[in-house]
Amino acid sequence: MLDNEFYSQDRHGPYQSFDIGDLVLEGGGTLRSCQLAYATFGVLNAARNNAILVTTWFAGSSKIMEQAYIGPCRAL
Repeated sequence: MLDNEFYSQDRHGPYQSFDIGDLVLEGGGTLRSCQLAYATFGVLNAARNNAILVTTWFAGSSKIMEQAYIGPCRAL
């Protein structure tokens, strides 16, 4: 990840990252050494069917997701 305070876990909540390598874009460009940041909440069940993928494009950050959307009496 970038060494930039804006992207810190203090600001966005805890996350892990996965190196997906070079990401070739539809327009022909390439993002070199692309990293995907993600956060998980809760536990995956034995059937592995209780996972929900929510992109931060809609939520802002994993910290906002946790504070506003995840938990008892909330959407997720």
